[in-house]
Order: sequence, then C-alpha cells, then structure tokens
Amino acid sequence: MTPPNTKNGARSSLTRRLATGAAWAFALQATGSASTLGANAILARLLSTADFGAFLLLNSIAVLAAMIARLGLKQTVVRFVAESISRNEPGRAGHALRIVYSLVTIGAIAVGGTYAAAIGSWLASDVFYMPILATVIGTTALWICILAFQTPVAETFRGLHDIRLAVLFDGVLASVLALLTLTLVWTFYEHLAFSSAVQLMTAAAGLSLLLGTFLLRRKAKHLSGRGSTSFREVLSVSSPIFVANLATHAMTNFSIWIVGALFVARDVALYGAAWKLVMLVLLPLTLVNMTVQPVIAELNATGERVRLQNVLRGMATLAGIPSALVLTLYLVAGADVLTIVFGSDYEHARTILMILSIGMFVDVWSGSCALVLVFTGHQRQYMTITVIAGLITCSLIVVAGHYYGVTGVAAAVSTGKFIQNVATWLLVRKLTTLWTHVTFSPAFIVSAFRRLIG
Repeated sequence: MTPPNTKNGARSSLTRRLATGAAWAFALQATGSASTLGANAILARLLSTADFGAFLLLNSIAVLAAMIARLGLKQTVVRFVAESISRNEPGRAGHALRIVYSLVTIGAIAVGGTYAAAIGSWLASDVFYMPILATVIGTTALWICILAFQTPVAETFRGLHDIRLAVLFDGVLASVLALLTLTLVWTFYEHLAFSSAVQLMTAAAGLSLLLGTFLLRRKAKHLSGRGSTSFREVLSVSSPIFVANLATHAMTNFSIWIVGALFVARDVALYGAAWKLVMLVLLPLTLVNMTVQPVIAELNATGERVRLQNVLRGMATLAGIPSALVLTLYLVAGADVLTIVFGSDYEHARTILMILSIGMFVDVWSGSCALVLVFTGHQRQYMTITVIAGLITCSLIVVAGHYYGVTGVAAAVSTGKFIQNVATWLLVRKLTTLWTHVTFSPAFIVSAFRRLIG
C-alpha cells in the first residue's frame, strides 16, 4: 500500500505542475493570441479587403496542408513521450521521436511538393478564382513544410513537461515576430503587397522553427536506454487520430473555403475577421488542453480515474468562466469590437461573430473530452464520431451557404460544433465513466482555485 505521505506528495506535485503549466500557458498563449490578432489587425489595414480575404483563405489552406503532412502525429508524440517517461522507458520515447520526425519529413516533402507542382495553381484558378494565390505558390509550399514541423516540435516539449517551450514554439514566437515586423512596416508604409505579407509570415514561422529545433535537440539528448517502439505501433495510434484531425479541420476550414468558392473576397474577409475573434472564446480551453495532455496520459496509465476527473472538470471550469465573459462581450458589443480591431469595414460581420461564438462556447463547456478519448486508447472511437460529425457539418455548410449566404455558413458551423462536442462528451462518459464538462457550482470553483494557488 502506498504511504499517505507519498500520495500527498504526488497530489502536491501534480497540482504544482498544473498550476505552473497553466500559468505559463496562459501568459505565453495570451501573448501569442494578442500578437496574432494584432498582426491580422495590421494586415487588414495594410492590405485591401480583397487581399486580406485572400490571405486568410491561404492561411487556412496552409494550416490544413500542414496537418495532412503531420499524419496525426501531433497528439501521438505527446502520448508516447509522456507515457514512456512515466514508465521509466526513455529509450522508447527517443525511438518514438525518431519515427515521428521521419514520418513528418516524408509527409512535408510529399504535401509541399504536390502543392507546388499542381494543387496550388488548381485552387487559385479553378476553385477560388483568385489569381493572386498563384503568385505565391512556392512560398506557400515552404510555409506548409515549416508548419508541418512546428507542431511536433512543440508537442515534444509538452511530452517532456516543458509547457513554456511547448506553447512558445507552437506559433507564439512566430506570431510575436510577425507582429513586430508588421508594426515596423505599418510605421513607414501605408500598403503592403500580398506576396510580401505571405513571405513575412513564412519567415517568422521559419525562424521560430529553427530556434525550437535547436533547443529540442539539447533537451532530448537523454532519451536513450530502456524501451523501444516501432513504426507500426506509432502509426496504429496516429492513423485514427489523423482521420479525426482531418474531419475536425474540415469542419472549421471547410466553411471559409465554401465562402471563398461561393462568394467574393470581401465576404471571405468579413467571415475570416469574425473567425479570428471567435478564437478568443476558445482560447481558455486551448490553454487547458495544452496543460492537461501529459497529465491525462499519466493518470490513465496509473489508473487514477478519480483524480483524473477532478483535474478535467476543475480545469474545464476555470476555462469556462473567461470564455463566458468573452461570449457576453461579443453578444452585447460585437460590432464595436470588430470596428476597433479590424476597422469600420468589418462591423458588418457582427451577426457572424455572434453565431460562431455560441458554437465555440459549447466546445468550451464540454471540456477536454476529445483529448480523453485520444489519451485513454479510444482514438478509433474518436475518429468515428468526428468523421460522422464532420460529414454532417460539411453538408450543412454547403446547403446553408447556398440558401442563406455567409450567415448560414456560420450557423452550420455552430450546429456542427454542438453535435460533435455533445456526442464526444457522452461517449467519454460511456467508455471511461469520466465527466469532463464545466460546472458553475461555487463550491467546486472555489476548490479548484484553492488547488491551483495551493
């Protein structure tokens, strides 16, 4: 039997790790989100409305292509590294990293090369009818390759429990560099060429990746010795996650593609501006998910389900409070927020912002239910439910966009988010007996805050 002082020490260690990780994640990710929003706000003023819409569309394409190149290895690397370290098998973690980065290299070359050779020009001329996208095909292919490696590098730091570096190199540093550069440009120039904007974002991401790779090589040197894994084992975990990630990205990015295919570039800019602000509703849950991933893997591996549920619901509740405040702000003063951030041309996106924000809040309310499925060995069930929800959402987007315009697209996205998150939340309860959702019980909130501030 484990001595009481050992149990108390483990609880204290976990609480300190969550508190420290959450604090660093909040500080850095808040900086990153503010930098991203600031960079987009400056771009909205340096570029014409049509060019800004084209930029947002290209950004969504690059993010999806990078996700395809990663083959679902984002969560896989965290799971293998965190599990291996908790079992004292550092060699297994190191071997898994070599396999992961070999697969990402193959995926990045294949996807980036295909985009440069054929996909880029086809999207520009035959799908979105935006010739300006064809002027940056080579730069976009490079951007895709950089983004493909960016997330695995960050997730490796997370698996090693270094939340600071994980958050910093998962886009935060790149956003800060982009904001600083754009601020200088805005100081001296009134306009910026579309191609220059894409090149600037690619360069910022590239510098961040180089620094992150250098630090990771130093930090991961000790991952050798006991334990090993195989390509088959890694792919057996990553494959269903990849399909689920593809469906999730389709649910979110498909909407802006439909807007780009059915409507003019100005509508893409309005929808994209609203989408950028909506991410602030989701930000608190994003911070929580960054912190709890390795904790879920560890507590599940050791069978501590009661502690795991307390962690999940406590962190979800802490995320739900600021999300509710942001949602309220958008419902009351959405037009003013859009005008302040992007300019008066974007106040017409108020209704889109309100509808999308409601859908994102459902995501926050359900907590980290998707991560629980991934890190408790139910990735195939996660894949199935996400694919079904993705197909339903994409169908709704096409129909609603055709009949009700951009507002209909936003309503379809929120409906899909509701279906996916409620279904995933119920599935987690059925398969693991865990609840993950927010509770606004005062006693629970006070208890969660006390644990974190210790």
